[in-house]
Amino acid sequence: MTKKWDIARRDLLKSLGLGAACLPILRSSPSWAQGANKKFAIVHATAGFWMANWKPNPGSLMTQTLPSSTSPLEPHKGDLVFLTGMTNPKYTVGANWGHECYGTVYWGGDQKAPGGSKYQEPQGVGKSIDQVVGEGLAKAPGGKISLNFQVQVDRKPSSGTTGSSRCFWRGPGQPINPELNPAKTYAALFAGMPTTPGSTTPDPNVTKLLMQKKSILDYVGTSLMKFGNRVGREDKQFIDGHLKSIRELENELTGMGGASVGRGTAMDPGPFEDQSILDDAALFPKIMDAYIDMMIAALKSGITRVATLQLSNSSGNQLNFGAFVKDIPARGTGYKSAFRNWHDLGHNPVMNGVNHKIIVDKWCMDKFAGMIARMKSIQEPGGTMLDNSLVLWGNHMESGDNHFSQRIPWVVAGKGGAGSMVKVGTHAGNGEQISSAMADICKVMGVTPLAHMTGSAGLV
Repeated sequence: MTKKWDIARRDLLKSLGLGAACLPILRSSPSWAQGANKKFAIVHATAGFWMANWKPNPGSLMTQTLPSSTSPLEPHKGDLVFLTGMTNPKYTVGANWGHECYGTVYWGGDQKAPGGSKYQEPQGVGKSIDQVVGEGLAKAPGGKISLNFQVQVDRKPSSGTTGSSRCFWRGPGQPINPELNPAKTYAALFAGMPTTPGSTTPDPNVTKLLMQKKSILDYVGTSLMKFGNRVGREDKQFIDGHLKSIRELENELTGMGGASVGRGTAMDPGPFEDQSILDDAALFPKIMDAYIDMMIAALKSGITRVATLQLSNSSGNQLNFGAFVKDIPARGTGYKSAFRNWHDLGHNPVMNGVNHKIIVDKWCMDKFAGMIARMKSIQEPGGTMLDNSLVLWGNHMESGDNHFSQRIPWVVAGKGGAGSMVKVGTHAGNGEQISSAMADICKVMGVTPLAHMTGSAGLV
């Protein structure tokens, strides 16, 4: 007998005032049987990589040891495809003007810049690959086409027009503004919709609990446990694991308010102040970790099949790696800003005899490795969560010193679900077009590509 768990799930969440991401779609749901558990995620960085220490040799990854900057990925190289040297022919501003292609790197079609700017924006259909995939995949009831997050991308200084800070688009002139405040995002996704129609303020009861460092799972009492008793043993274990991850996520969000931390009041509004999130450079890794975990939880729950995370704007001037990366000094060379950020590292990687760019590249790959490991630890029908996913770590230029826009480096992890054709464990450095890589992604995800997304970049 087929049980309508989706209906029971929605009724439970509605009665508790919980967000849809608080419970996963159960394994007995028809959507699992139909293969709708395919997932796609993008993490976008900037300023390329120090290629001599980052790029593997072409061919099989399984017969080589990854270079020092990608060494954190060594345990996972059987799950990876490196796509390097990719061309971007629709971008005609200039081969060494890599910053200005930021806004169209996940579109790859016709583009132009507004006014006198050089920062390109999509034309024509103008949908970035995340939206193409999101619209093509089956959504859960009440689900979202995509979730889009950022890590201090809107922190000053900014670089230019919209195409310098927005790389995901619903269409021409329709940039997606990524959410910047993990505490607010958490409250909306996991703690229910606002109680007042038209308001963006979370349920005040939930806000109060977060300020007092208590869990929303305590707020709903034993109801979730009772619901768990209504499902099979395997589904109950799945739910229990998901709720455990929510508690861990709440712990990550504790004190997420930058300058407001330590004021000593239980009702301190700091964690919900956007400006405090942007003001504190040292919060970068905490925001990044929280949003990666939120992406995983939201994808796992079925509230969306697609999630993106922007780690920087087109230049990376707004960051200060010295505030949180070991062995990176707080003060830089003075290039564009006072700090050791992506832009400074790209043009001046070596200070005091040490190549700091290599250190930061490895730090980033360590974060990517952690995301991969977390997804591999989650069991789903057909394998692990990573087996059912494609995760793209993207960039819009080869290296920060050459700004080269015609040798784009991407790394893809995962197999993309049932019937996988992904050539994992390889480095396909064939110099194919980014639009061909997007065609490969569409093929793996089982969605129809846009007209300019043709060919193959070696992912399949």
